[in-house]
Amino acid sequence: MNLNSPLGLWLDNTTNYLYIADTFNNRIIVTDPSFSSVYAKVGANNGSGVPGNGSGAGFNNPKGVYGLGNTFYVADSGNNQIQKYVWKSGVPYYQTAYKFSD
Repeated sequence: MNLNSPLGLWLDNTTNYLYIADTFNNRIIVTDPSFSSVYAKVGANNGSGVPGNGSGAGFNNPKGVYGLGNTFYVADSGNNQIQKYVWKSGVPYYQTAYKFSD
């Protein structure tokens, strides 16, 4: 797993999943704390900000990730939005984006 400036981490104590905001690779990695299994990669290196699932998600410098239960949120800082994902059948699915502007 090649990370490029991981800036945000969140450990879900209920699932023992470690979420990593892999900032300059424009993706979120979901792994176990020992990095022996990767459960999901959300995002691709395109920075588009177009919400989507799996490698179709377009983050631009995600700098944080946090969740609760089966839901997690990504601080998509380069696109001024928060993207919301929900786990369904072992896969994270995009739900909505909260867009912010000055």
